[in-house]
Amino acid sequence: MKLTKLSQSEFDRGCELNNVLKECWKAFYSLTAQMNNVETDSAKYLQLDKLRQTCERNIGEFKHELDELNWLLRIGIRD
Repeated sequence: MKLTKLSQSEFDRGCELNNVLKECWKAFYSLTAQMNNVETDSAKYLQLDKLRQTCERNIGEFKHELDELNWLLRIGIRD
């Protein structure tokens, strides 16, 4: 292993992931608010819930990748 900094492409990917995560969270909260407004329409509620679950999965995946980049940055160790 050698000590190094993040490459420019890794840094760019981290910035991109950060922006995507912000948008995913906005969508998640928007869908949650919409769900609260259609509680009497079960079909619409379930459709919004399915979209919200997709957002939640995407958030988890993007956050995991961003956490890996942050870990590399903090310790500065790369294979």
